[in-house]
Amino acid sequence: MNENEKNVRKRHGLPFRLVIFLVLLLIGVIPMIVYQLGMRQSVSDALVNETKERMYSECSNISQFISYIAAPEDSAVLSDVRSQMVDSAKLLNGRMLLLDPSYRAIADTYAYDRVHYVVFQGVLSLYSSDRESLTEITEEYINYFVKVVPKNSTKTYVLCFMAPLAKNSSFMASVSRKSILLMTIILVITLCVVYYFAFMLGRPMKKLKDSAHALYDGQRGDIVGKHYKELVETSDTVNELMEQLHAIDTSRKEFVSNVSHELKTPITSIRVLADSLMSMPKGEAPVELYEDFMTDISDELNREAKIIDDLLTLVRTDESMANLNYSTVDIHAMLEGLLKRLQPLAGKKNVELVLESFRRVDAEVDEVKLVLAISNLVENAIKYNRESGHVRVSLNADHKYFYIKVEDSGFGIPAESQTKIFERFYRVDKARSREMGGTGLGLAITRNIIQMHKGIIRVFSKENEGTTFTVRIPLNNVSESSEGDGT
Repeated sequence: MNENEKNVRKRHGLPFRLVIFLVLLLIGVIPMIVYQLGMRQSVSDALVNETKERMYSECSNISQFISYIAAPEDSAVLSDVRSQMVDSAKLLNGRMLLLDPSYRAIADTYAYDRVHYVVFQGVLSLYSSDRESLTEITEEYINYFVKVVPKNSTKTYVLCFMAPLAKNSSFMASVSRKSILLMTIILVITLCVVYYFAFMLGRPMKKLKDSAHALYDGQRGDIVGKHYKELVETSDTVNELMEQLHAIDTSRKEFVSNVSHELKTPITSIRVLADSLMSMPKGEAPVELYEDFMTDISDELNREAKIIDDLLTLVRTDESMANLNYSTVDIHAMLEGLLKRLQPLAGKKNVELVLESFRRVDAEVDEVKLVLAISNLVENAIKYNRESGHVRVSLNADHKYFYIKVEDSGFGIPAESQTKIFERFYRVDKARSREMGGTGLGLAITRNIIQMHKGIIRVFSKENEGTTFTVRIPLNNVSESSEGDGT
């Protein structure tokens, strides 16, 4: 990862602790705000309802008193009515009026000694409807109008009660001031608690990041994630990945070392042979000696060329399956031709080659690469076999896969080596392998080719009894990922 990519990630990433802090803060503050708004509305509604109930109660008492009066406009009676109205209005710091049908205020707690007319929209609405009472609530007042019919009278009077909400407003202002103070205190406490928990929740993430940075800087060790299940799983996954990367890096270094060694060995031999020839006096060495030395040099050059060819083949087989040239191939005919070409090699050791085919098999494969893979198996079975031994190659298939088995009567492979034989440059018996001209890359090439075909190769062997390789490959070109290697 270059420096620009690091900067881009830093610019677009949010700190975990900041996210946790904001989330916890919202979780703590939003309910407080909602509660504050709801509480203020509830208190306001409760005060309005209480004021209305008291207005209804006072108006009900006065209405009952008037309903028993035969002549409410009589001065003596009206004085008693006005007295009761004044007492009721003072309770809520409001105003009460008694209006006759002509909208004349015969009693008004604001005007005692003069007759005047008052027209309220509520009174007009009440007279024009069948309702007995009407309540109006504005931003500043609560107005209550109720019809009153005196005893033995055909006139309908209206009792009006107007109470201001200023008292409620001042009370609400006081409640708001106290609630704001309380919310401020709670908010400060919430910020402290949220910051503490954000710090504590983010500390394992910081430790995980620090250990990852330490690993990136070259310090060996495992990435440790604690406290949370997700962090533990993440750290375990990263540690497994790092182990795989370390194994790959170790394998790469071993591969480079092996390649250097394998390429250097023939060159060293050629140099020794050439130096020996150069050190001989001219004209004194027999021709036969020169011919032997030149033959050895040619063999070492051929060996060098074989190693290079196998390395190039291995590189090509490491590439993606897009390099496979699929075609429908008669697998029996392919194996028959392969054994025919290897018959001279088997004849040198008097090894019997046998092909057993249980049914005709046509499959979509890359014939060139698959022939190379199976040739490596059969050629090894011949080279590492006993005199007058045998190599049996069998072919079978089901509805989905075809199976190739290569069985020999050779020296066998030790149990501790069977898991390593597919590694590059690995040799079970280095001396015998070099004597046979092997490079240690054949089985690695074979496994790569079989895996490119989404197949599986397995080995079964017992020392001094022989070795069997089994190969399973899909009959048709498979686009899904491989089922895995089962060496």
